Formats: sequence, structure tokens, C-alpha cells
Amino acid sequence: MVEELRDYLDDPDIHAELHETRKEVKTVQDAAEALQVEPTKIIKSLVFFIDGKPYLVIGIGDEQIDEEKLKRVLGADKIRIASPEEVKEMTGYSIGEVPPIGNDLPKVVELRVMDKKIVYGGGGSIRHLLEVDPSELVGRDTIVADIQS
Repeated sequence: MVEELRDYLDDPDIHAELHETRKEVKTVQDAAEALQVEPTKIIKSLVFFIDGKPYLVIGIGDEQIDEEKLKRVLGADKIRIASPEEVKEMTGYSIGEVPPIGNDLPKVVELRVMDKKIVYGGGGSIRHLLEVDPSELVGRDTIVADIQS
């Protein structure tokens, strides 16, 4: 799936860079160490079903998504995180590899992510990370809100 992400990044209007790591990156701390950046610059891309509809929820990597806040932001009744199989089906990527850009899911992005100049997220494989300007995360189907504690 890294090749599909590379193809997406070939668009000259996309300002992001793919980094290959020497070892597998499985945690926020692994990513921060591999890139030699603060853990607060690492973001996570999670799939949630909110009232049955899938959303890509992007948050600061070392903090939990507050499901009650997320429900309030979307005016939702039911919320659940997607299973590993559902994540793969909805995004084409395994958990921990999901890039924050390049898919058609509506997004909810943690407000504080937008305060950063550059963030790093899933890069399509366990050995790749994506460096991206947070403005690239926001599209027509994106809500930016306080969704983390």
C-alpha cells in the first residue's frame, strides 16, 4: 500500500513527504525516536463508526480520543472504534499504518493538531511515516474540533 500512497503524494499540490525508518514503528515513542522529534508531533489516524458511518479521526498520538467529546461534536448517539478488519476494509491499511491523507473518509481532526507546523503520521506501512503540514489534513469533509482530553 505504500506505493499507492507514493502515487498520491506525486500530486504537486500535496505538501507531504514519506520517510522510511530503519526499524518497525509500532508506537508513538518508536516514531518519535525514529524521526528524532518530540512525541507531540506524532499523530494517529483511527477509524471510528459514528452512528454507523465511518470517520477518520486524527489526534495527537500520545493522547486518547475522548469519545464523549467526539459524540458531542458530531451530534451522535453511538460511537465505536473500528476493528482491525474494518480498518483494513475502509482504508486499505492495517492499524498503525493508516495515513492521515489520501482516502475518502470524512475526517475529524483534533484542534491542537492544527497548531503545529509539521506533524508525522502513518505512512502506509510499519516502516514508513508521513511528514505533513496539518493544513493538508483539512478538506471539504473535515471537522476540526477539541476531541482529546
